[in-house]
Amino acid sequence: MPATPEEFYDSAMEMSKGEREIDFRNAISRGYYAAYLDCRYFAGELIPSTGDRGSHKLYINYFLKYKGDDPEIEKIHLKIGLKLKQSRDLRVVADYYLDSTCTQSDANQVLRHTKNINDLLGEIEKKNNQVIN
Repeated sequence: MPATPEEFYDSAMEMSKGEREIDFRNAISRGYYAAYLDCRYFAGELIPSTGDRGSHKLYINYFLKYKGDDPEIEKIHLKIGLKLKQSRDLRVVADYYLDSTCTQSDANQVLRHTKNINDLLGEIEKKNNQVIN
């Protein structure tokens, strides 16, 4: 059975409660991927396929540079893009910069961003549904 963004998030929450730095690194990574997958599912076919190279930046830039008819929805996209970028930056440190320290605070920040991104995506969907109805 394929993993879901919610399962990534739940796993990250558990790891963030650990006591070792590796727990925090794993929580950061899994938390980021929960947010990334939510954004990928939301944007779906709006983003052209690049294989796997550079897809993270494509999604971040989609949200950062989104232009639409509703300025409020544009602001929500920008918030999502900024939070996704901050989370990705922490994920890169957690996964590749092993000489840098990752803390429980870093893990908690990514988890807050992930939750907030999920809520903001829900706001966009709600606003879009109001326009349609």
